Order: sequence, then C-alpha cells, then structure tokens
Amino acid sequence: MTINSKSSPPIGKSGNSTPYPTALIHFDRARQELALASTVDEVKQIRDQAEAIRQYIKQQKGSFEMQNQAAEIKLRAERRAGEMLREIPRWYEVNNLRRNTKTK
Repeated sequence: MTINSKSSPPIGKSGNSTPYPTALIHFDRARQELALASTVDEVKQIRDQAEAIRQYIKQQKGSFEMQNQAAEIKLRAERRAGEMLREIPRWYEVNNLRRNTKTK
C-alpha cells in the first residue's frame, strides 16, 4: 500500500475525474489485511498507512470519495484495535489474581 508520487498523476484525477481502479484495489487489499491482522501493532500500521494515504490524496486534490475510503479504513483499524485491546486482561485484574494466589 505504498504510493509512488513521481510516476502517477494525482489520485482520483484522471481525464474525467473518476478514481483509478488500481487505487480501489489497494483499498480493498487494506480492508483484507485489516481483517487478517492478529496484533495491535499490525492494526496500528494499517491505520497509520491509511492516514498517510488520506493526507496524500488530500494534498494531491484527489476525490472526496477516495479520501473518505482512506478515512474509513483508518476508522475501521481504530475500531479493530479497540476490540483487540478490550480482550487483553486489565493489568490490575491480573495483578490482583497474582496477589491472591501468593497469600493462599
């Protein structure tokens, strides 16, 4: 999901201002990678890449549709990270469990 700014015209701006099909493929791939991500670090990397792409599209005056798709991936990644973090036991719960087992 890298962007080569030297060889390509502004994203979302072809002769008739329709999005490039290859950019849409990249968004679909990012969604798939997000679904397969198994660690918070992987999800954060996808989130950071989506935000960088959104900023690049905005800077290149790309279409709002493509900006919104990048923002959607970013939001999905943030939601996924929250779900993953919610599954991790809280530190104090684990710490209390350890204390209770030592005193018995």
